[in-house]
Parts: sequence; structure tokens; C-alpha cells
Amino acid sequence: MPVAPVLGQQDRLSTRAQSVGGTLREAGVPLGVWTNGGGHTHPQNWPEVRAEALAGLAAAGAKVERSDGPAV
Repeated sequence: MPVAPVLGQQDRLSTRAQSVGGTLREAGVPLGVWTNGGGHTHPQNWPEVRAEALAGLAAAGAKVERSDGPAV
């Protein structure tokens, strides 16, 4: 499994969404994101999206490091 991405602030996920999004989808994590047309994706309902991503990665056995707290 690829190294788990660092998830934290919305802008951090937005800037990494192109490379990280595929990994999360492969892990079965549903992401509610939309693109602004410029290649940048932005999560809708950010707290729920982050919770889903963290839960999905944890279920897949990944150690997730968060910028706003300790690894989970």
C-alpha cells in the first residue's frame, strides 16, 4: 500500500487531491469533491470528507498522520 498522505487543513487536501484522491478511492474511501476547472479539487462538507478519509485509511491498515494532531 502506498504511504498514507498527510491530511489536515482543507487547503492541504486541495493541493494534494490530484495525487492523493486516486489512492483514497482505491482504498474504497468515498470522496465528495468537485473541481474548479483549473485542476484543483475542493472537498464539499469538509469535516465529513476528512472523517470518511481517515476512517477508510485506518480500515485499510494505514497509519495516518494529521497536521492538527497526533497520528491516528
